[in-house]
Amino acid sequence: MLYDPIFSKSFSRFEQQKIGRFAFLACAVIALSICTVFKPQYHVRIVPSISLQFPRSVGGVDTAVIKDRNISEPLQYLSVGTDAEVDNEATRDTLQLSANDGVNARRAEKDVIASNLVKSSTNDGVKERQVAKDTSSSVSLLEANGGNVKDTYITKDTTGTKPLQSSTGEGVKDVVASNEALAPEPIGLEAKLIKLVCSLSEPVSDYCELEGDIRIHPNSSTIFVVSHRTDSSFQIGTSWVIKPYARKGNEGAMESVKSWTIKVISSHQTPPSCTADQSIPAILFSLAGYSGNHFHDFSDIIIPLFSTSRKFDGEVHFLATDYKAWWSSKYRGILGKLSKHKVNDIDREEGIVCYKSMIIGLKTRKELGIAQSSNIYQGLSMKDFRDFLRSAYSLKTKNVTKMRKGTTEKPRMMIISRKKSRTLVNENKITKMGENMGYEVIVADATLSTDLSKFAELVNSCSVLIGVHGAGLTNMVFLPDNAVVIQIVPLGIEWYARRDFEEPALDMNIRSVYLDRQNVILDVRRFRRTLSKAFKLLHQ
Repeated sequence: MLYDPIFSKSFSRFEQQKIGRFAFLACAVIALSICTVFKPQYHVRIVPSISLQFPRSVGGVDTAVIKDRNISEPLQYLSVGTDAEVDNEATRDTLQLSANDGVNARRAEKDVIASNLVKSSTNDGVKERQVAKDTSSSVSLLEANGGNVKDTYITKDTTGTKPLQSSTGEGVKDVVASNEALAPEPIGLEAKLIKLVCSLSEPVSDYCELEGDIRIHPNSSTIFVVSHRTDSSFQIGTSWVIKPYARKGNEGAMESVKSWTIKVISSHQTPPSCTADQSIPAILFSLAGYSGNHFHDFSDIIIPLFSTSRKFDGEVHFLATDYKAWWSSKYRGILGKLSKHKVNDIDREEGIVCYKSMIIGLKTRKELGIAQSSNIYQGLSMKDFRDFLRSAYSLKTKNVTKMRKGTTEKPRMMIISRKKSRTLVNENKITKMGENMGYEVIVADATLSTDLSKFAELVNSCSVLIGVHGAGLTNMVFLPDNAVVIQIVPLGIEWYARRDFEEPALDMNIRSVYLDRQNVILDVRRFRRTLSKAFKLLHQ
């Protein structure tokens, strides 16, 4: 392109030099900008910010977790004392330590989030729960217990317009929630945290475990869980309804059980003021349903209450709804061993009772037993329960003495007598036959008025227990190990007989002999063979 002389002549020599210097300066600025964009070493080093929140301490130590999304490294734990002060200089020191570990090259634009390491004490040790916070709408909680890890995913609506939902493999039923995943509060401001775990997918019972500011309003059968945080992972007003009795699939049992509502409210809503503030945990359960039936007393209430409360070692309040004074009196020997405090009739309580920790409902998965495969029992078994009963009632015989040839000692056999349905019509003939075979026979009938302590001692002295399928056979829980139970099963109820007594007997280390497809008028000759088999078992 030729030089345009007209354009050149329109500028003086001084003006041409000025334009040239300006053009050179502009080119230099552009070149420097390009270098800055494409050369990371020219960046201004930005110190990444850390968001730390310090909730109520556990065990005197608050623990925060720092996570860097840009670096594939495990979480780093920063332990901070309860009374420690954290300032900008301390934060810079912490970041400098990370830089010395080789993280410095990629520490720009970090996304740092904090979480709490919550330690909860159990009877076998300490269980740690790590709750990892995330800015997305899905929060994953990992619960480690005995090597088993359960993943529960909580869906949190970031708009705040939908209630809290949860999803486990079994549908939207199990709810595990915590308001720990919140915007950080000013350091030094004590935060009252909420822990709320509701299991609504168990086959036999629903239950909720609560920690935090818990306020019970008995008149309305409502339990308020008060959130003191301005930004909560709970939807304020979210509620759950539970009938705290362990037979939820049975309409006949559950229709008499009072419903209790668990409701999350904000401290700004002026929650009801506490008239009694308790420092130890509480368990709320119902004495309605089929209570009064010996089998259901143990299967629906006593065994679940044992497995739920044992970890507290007696330092727990029992709050009974649908209270029955005679029931509490009948089983006072057991209740007094499980709790050092009397059973409270929560329905008649006046005012607002406040707790820091409580369980609503009882944990159970098995008829007249404890499912050892489940981690909800924390390692307990029916052996532990039977050892507990021996301690509660001072039962002396732990094992049946092996019979030896030539011994003159007679094994004791108890026949559970029934007066209404499924009676043993020819009971006298069975008694005589047993005596002729070398048994010491006792005929017993346990009723509501029976002194359970004395009856348990009598059963514990026996080697053989006989009865028609029914609640009376529940007394096998007092038998010594290696005793024999003979269940007479009427036609048509074989499945119930196996579920209610045969399978539980195996867990109790009790041997069982079943005479099925018989009417309650026994064939004496056939039953003689059954008693003979039981006699042989006592020699083994």
